[in-house]
Amino acid sequence: IFLSLCSLSCFFFIWFLIGARAHTIDQEFYSQLFFVFLFSWGTLLTSRAFKNAHTKYLNHDWLMLPASLFEKFFEKLLLSSLFFGLFFLLFFTFFSFLGSIIISCLFDSKFPFFDPFDLSIGKYLIHYFIIHSVFFLGACLFKTKNFLKTSFSISGIFIVFVLIAFVVFKLMFEQYFDLAQGEALRFSVEFNRNYFSRQLQFSSKKILLTVKFFYYFILAPLCWILSFLRVRKVEVKDGV
Repeated sequence: IFLSLCSLSCFFFIWFLIGARAHTIDQEFYSQLFFVFLFSWGTLLTSRAFKNAHTKYLNHDWLMLPASLFEKFFEKLLLSSLFFGLFFLLFFTFFSFLGSIIISCLFDSKFPFFDPFDLSIGKYLIHYFIIHSVFFLGACLFKTKNFLKTSFSISGIFIVFVLIAFVVFKLMFEQYFDLAQGEALRFSVEFNRNYFSRQLQFSSKKILLTVKFFYYFILAPLCWILSFLRVRKVEVKDGV
């Protein structure tokens, strides 16, 4: 952990130097920096949450801890999500304050401080808690290379959903397309009619609302449930 904090501090300082030389240090700069390091460092650490449970020479000690399965599971979940998010926010606030002072002295100019109560920071934390649940599930499912396997799985699922969405769209609005004589896909004259426009807007809004509802309210609890079931299976098989 100490080495991770040191390396992260070095990266922060390098980014501060780059931003200071370009005179781009503002709240947007801080927000982007916060986003990059929160998601990169957080998902990497989350992917290693159950390393002990998946390692043969370590799983016995983890399984024999004087705590129930739910307590061990909840401890991993809480540490890698809520505690990490709050810790990183405090760490980033402190380091940005310290970095701003150092950079201001080096460049003999004043730079604004990071605002941890900015609306974008809260949104990033919410998105992190949701994305965290996916990588937390990956940490439970995969025994090795958890981060890479989870990332590839997300990419594969996204591609499949895009293909399914294209097929559904094509089937729903096939009458508005013209593929005659092997020419490239082009919309027919009816595409611009008000009826089609209203239908497309209505369908798009319903799909968008469904996706948002699933993302904000279903995805994380679903991943937590699947993760717990996977950990329980690991406990039954002694982590092998």
